Amino acid sequence: MKLPLQRHPKESYSTMTRAVLWQNEIEANRLTTVFMCICSAVMALSMLLTAVGIFTENAQTVYTTGIATIVWHMLPCLVSFRYKYAKPWLKNLLLAGLILGQARLDCGLGFNTALSILIPVVFSTRYYSRKFTLSVAAITTVVFSVTTYLGAATGFTPVDKNILLEASRYAHDVMMTSFLPKWFLFAVISAVCAEVAHWGRAMVEKQAVISQEHSRVETELHTATQIQLKSLPDVKTLCEGHEAPFELATSILPAKEVGGDFYDFFYVDPTHLALVIADVSGKGVPAALFMMVSKILLDNSASAGRTPGKVLTMVNHQLCEKNIIDMFVTVWLGIIDLTTGEIVSANAGHENPIICRKDGTVEVIRTKHGMVLGGMEGMRYRDETLQLHPGDTLFVYTDGIPEAHNSAAQMYGMERLVSVLTGKTQMNAQALVDLVKQDVNAFAG
Repeated sequence: MKLPLQRHPKESYSTMTRAVLWQNEIEANRLTTVFMCICSAVMALSMLLTAVGIFTENAQTVYTTGIATIVWHMLPCLVSFRYKYAKPWLKNLLLAGLILGQARLDCGLGFNTALSILIPVVFSTRYYSRKFTLSVAAITTVVFSVTTYLGAATGFTPVDKNILLEASRYAHDVMMTSFLPKWFLFAVISAVCAEVAHWGRAMVEKQAVISQEHSRVETELHTATQIQLKSLPDVKTLCEGHEAPFELATSILPAKEVGGDFYDFFYVDPTHLALVIADVSGKGVPAALFMMVSKILLDNSASAGRTPGKVLTMVNHQLCEKNIIDMFVTVWLGIIDLTTGEIVSANAGHENPIICRKDGTVEVIRTKHGMVLGGMEGMRYRDETLQLHPGDTLFVYTDGIPEAHNSAAQMYGMERLVSVLTGKTQMNAQALVDLVKQDVNAFAG
């Protein structure tokens, strides 16, 4: 099965794609340099073991071959170190030194280099270029196919001269034992490596495109978050032009870049303040869009002077009518009479509100829960009445608080929330909100 990858000419590469490919080439240069240094170290060790008599090869052949191989390997490595592997022409220099060094080794000690002659082809795939890999493969195929002859002709490999003088007699044996096996081996490995290089580059290009798209989406999500947060009301703006006989504090922290939780507050008339706390199902952009629609519908309906129950009934009908993405929202809506402290509220599947009394006690209000908004058509919601007295505090929240988990998979829970709120009558609204946030964060870690 073929991967759905599309190749593009170099001039059409994005900046990110170019950067990724360049970093890959630098890393390939480094790995090639390290390998050549290791080869040189192994050759130097072989020369030492020959000198002390452990290896029984012809010493003169080992020394001349070893010194030449080390020189061919180390000169490009020194240049690579000098430029910190970061020059576009460096790969050509490194691979030229690698090929020439290994060819020199094969000329002198051909029967010891059966595996080393494959290294140039294998290493070239690290550059993720089919053209470069095929070029290296072609050069190495030619060079290493004739190293046996070169070694014999130059005296690097001690052979019987009669083999060369009677070449026609031994042509069949030479072709079968040297040239053809090497050529076949290189042809197979070259084909495989070329495909590896081709698909390697294609995958790098695809990953770069994905990364670029991810970066773009992150930027857009961040912008969406800022727009979402700006759509929430500001306490200072609410209090402008009004003598507010109350304190109001808010806090929101989306679980993802863009969330579905929201709150709202606004004056229905000079003596009535509407409070909304809501939680849209799901997270991300769909939840944010559904949140904006829900907020606008609730605001428009409540501003018309309807009771909370009628507001939720109407908004549920509107959401169900156009809910093509099958989302829903839990809502608690309360309208406070600022002259008496009476709250008329309705609950569409949301968390129970909490009242912190002036005497330090905490009361969780067990309200009648209706169906979530957008969940089912034809639902009706009941109004309920609560009473606030001077010094009391109303605390409303989403399920992010009681359902917060710690590392042991334990939930924060209502008992802990009630415990934190108990006895905090002297705290102002913002200090109380901050206290709960700190406790939840400490619990969740």
